[in-house]
Amino acid sequence: MRYRLVEMAVLGTTILVPNGLSQQSVISTIADGKAHYTTQNVAADRAGRNIYFSDGVGAIYKIDLSLPTPNARKAVGGGSCTSPNLGDGGKPLNACLSSPNGVAVNDSGALFIADTDHHRIRKVEWTPANPDGIITTVAGKGACQVLKPADLGDGGAATSACLNNPLGVTVDKNGVLYLTDGYNFRIRKVTWQPGTGLGIIQTVAGKCGQITPGGTCNTVPGGNGDKGNPADAQLGSLSGLGVDRNGENLYFVDTNRIRWVSLTTNRIDTVAGAFPGQSGYAGDHGPAIQASFLNIHDVAVDDLGNYYISDHSNHRIRRVDHVTHVVETVAGKGYVPGTSYVTGDGGSPTDATVGCPEGVGTDSLGNLYIAQCAAVVRKVTNASAPAPPASVDVTIATNPPGLVISVDSAAYTAPQTFHWTPGKPHLIAPVDPQFAPAGAQYAFVNWSDGGAEVRVLNTPASDTTLTVSFKLQYRLSRLVNPDGTGTLTPNPSSVIDYFDAGSAVELTAAATAGYAFNSYSGDLTGSKNQQTITMSGNKIVTANFAPAVAVGITTTLGTFDIVTGHNCPPSSEPFLSD
Repeated sequence: MRYRLVEMAVLGTTILVPNGLSQQSVISTIADGKAHYTTQNVAADRAGRNIYFSDGVGAIYKIDLSLPTPNARKAVGGGSCTSPNLGDGGKPLNACLSSPNGVAVNDSGALFIADTDHHRIRKVEWTPANPDGIITTVAGKGACQVLKPADLGDGGAATSACLNNPLGVTVDKNGVLYLTDGYNFRIRKVTWQPGTGLGIIQTVAGKCGQITPGGTCNTVPGGNGDKGNPADAQLGSLSGLGVDRNGENLYFVDTNRIRWVSLTTNRIDTVAGAFPGQSGYAGDHGPAIQASFLNIHDVAVDDLGNYYISDHSNHRIRRVDHVTHVVETVAGKGYVPGTSYVTGDGGSPTDATVGCPEGVGTDSLGNLYIAQCAAVVRKVTNASAPAPPASVDVTIATNPPGLVISVDSAAYTAPQTFHWTPGKPHLIAPVDPQFAPAGAQYAFVNWSDGGAEVRVLNTPASDTTLTVSFKLQYRLSRLVNPDGTGTLTPNPSSVIDYFDAGSAVELTAAATAGYAFNSYSGDLTGSKNQQTITMSGNKIVTANFAPAVAVGITTTLGTFDIVTGHNCPPSSEPFLSD
């Protein structure tokens, strides 16, 4: 079927957007503070079913999103703090926590807690044998200050190591535990011995730059150690951290910036925020290293390797693409004093108010979880999918160049570049056929992507060029002389008398009653009837016909009329005479 430009305006089109093109992030509140808790940090299990958050006081809460009406219930803490083991070996709800901060969930569903003021990392496991759970300490022996490396406990049992105000925890897919050892100014990791399950602790990054007269460890300005060995780097004010699934890239918050440790090449560097950490809100859609943040609290990594930054005092969550290193805001529009810290549920997360976010976490489904002030936990669906750019360039070209296309029922001379929103549908088609110089024409052949001639194009997510190809056709003008004395028929047939350039067309003349074919003239000559012409350009062929003449001949058998004219077949019988 062919459509001319004038017909395009009346084509009715029903547009179905495939799954994936219309996916959007949506923000919602999953815990609203009615239980009189606060929110400090947050983590989700792999399936995004169980969400845990710390209250920063003495408890961990759980939200089971599989329930018809999810709500936050205390899962850990609230027990007596007089016990020397703080409830280890017993039920989580009977344990004592003090200012718990970071939380993390491994692939088996076990929960790790930075029990900050107890200077320990606690672990909670729920099993069929212990459905109420059991809590243990897996790292740290209580308050201690490292004044020399030997005090750290590196290489030994993690439960005998010295930790000082651990704040963040995270785990990779292999179960390796990483933590920020706050006032020891170090990043530590715990691996588990096969068979025994004993945790062995090591320092991943950081050293003490200077011991103060009061016996504390401080960093030395300018001695950060970027681009060098992580063990030689000085770390500052530490809080949250996150690691990718494979345990290759570790990100942590250090004094209003994000630093990165390559766990494969043993290298440290600053990857987001300028050292020593310029404050402000700037840099979206550009390199994260050049962006400004205001009081970063936490960082989390999704399954794609992108990392999310809790930009606390900018009231936003910002994401950094792990390939392009470009930063953009994915949740929060800032905060106007005197207004609500929580707005925008059910809509786009970038149109929502996300007041003073504290912690961030992710699940395997690409969802993002935010612990924010006002004792609220928010969920952002599909946060890991790259946000579509404001527009992409779609170029529509023709082969040969310079022909006319129809886009949304308007004519354009190709090539033409359109700035369109990803996912938005547009009606595109060639103008088919269209006239070429000297009376020839161009006819549609195909689109470069194999699409239908007239089609709805859902704008792709990235810049794209589509080319529509045409073939040149020449006109064969067929005339009969005199008019009405016969016909001139082409093979192959054509309603509009245009044939592909270079093709061969067979012509056959047929006379009407009382006429006989005589000859061809124009671009085809001779008295032979069936002839072939090659379409090397526009052609004109005239079929000439002559009146048929009847001649009377008398024989012994009687008188006969013989019609004379060209191309009469010879008789196989001799004439008879007297």
